[in-house]
Amino acid sequence: MQKKKIRTYKAFAHVAPNIYNYEVYYLVYEGWSNFSLATCINCGELFVIDWENPKTKGLNIEQIADSHKCPTCNSNLTETIRDYPKMIKLKNGEIGSFVPSNQIPPDNESFVKEFYEIL
Repeated sequence: MQKKKIRTYKAFAHVAPNIYNYEVYYLVYEGWSNFSLATCINCGELFVIDWENPKTKGLNIEQIADSHKCPTCNSNLTETIRDYPKMIKLKNGEIGSFVPSNQIPPDNESFVKEFYEIL
């Protein structure tokens, strides 16, 4: 599984009861980006899905993950893949969640980060 660089934003958010300032990555959908993030709910590894790629077009997240193993924990991604940051595997083992604001941050707050790409 290869990594892909994408433009993302970072927030420090309240993601679960008594868990504040937790680092979360998120994408802004402005009509030009057709990427989404996903996570392995077993270990927390993050993935990017390019919905315009011919290999992913018309499929759902579980179909895209079919036959892939997580490069970090070797779990079957068909069983462990979830939308991120809707679901976040926290470092303490709990499951958290984050919903980004509808406001688009300034471009200078974005940066490029590598994520494993699921094809």
